[in-house]
Amino acid sequence: MAILWTLFITFFHIGLLCFGGGYAVVQLAQDQTVNVHGWLTLQEFSELLTVAEMTPGPLALNAASFVGAKMAGWPGAITATIGLITPAWLITSILAYLYKIYRDSTFLTNILQGVRPIVLGMLSAVVVTFIALAFQAHPQPKAGYPWWEYINWLAVPVVPLLVWLLKSKRLGPIGAILLAGSLGIVVRGLGF
Repeated sequence: MAILWTLFITFFHIGLLCFGGGYAVVQLAQDQTVNVHGWLTLQEFSELLTVAEMTPGPLALNAASFVGAKMAGWPGAITATIGLITPAWLITSILAYLYKIYRDSTFLTNILQGVRPIVLGMLSAVVVTFIALAFQAHPQPKAGYPWWEYINWLAVPVVPLLVWLLKSKRLGPIGAILLAGSLGIVVRGLGF
């Protein structure tokens, strides 16, 4: 029962503090699940995000369900999910009521414009984390190794290639995921 309460409070906290949803939630979720509670390693968190992004539904909701299920089975998945969505439901209900009353207020407009740089900063932190994980060769680097041994050199040409294929519309997101996954299977199968 204690783990269910911890899951609810943790994901309530994440849901309460992460405006914008989606990738804005990633940094706080990583801190809570990896650093604070130790429920996941950084590598597991990276894999969780990959799977959560590929499955239907919002990223944060999928992540909460996965972590909850890992820690306490189905009751944990339900508890973490409810914890995550409760603040959004409460805040949205209150804000919808207040917006209806004060929609023409310059004060409200200024608040909404002030949140934008915060979300941009959070998204930038997520991008940096993903870039580091994409090129990381070992989940746990060993002390004393030179920096070039930490880099997954096979990812260096693949990432720009996939970005180019996506930007030039020669490949859609699903095709990019399938191509990258297939390359990963081949590379790991060959022992790299």
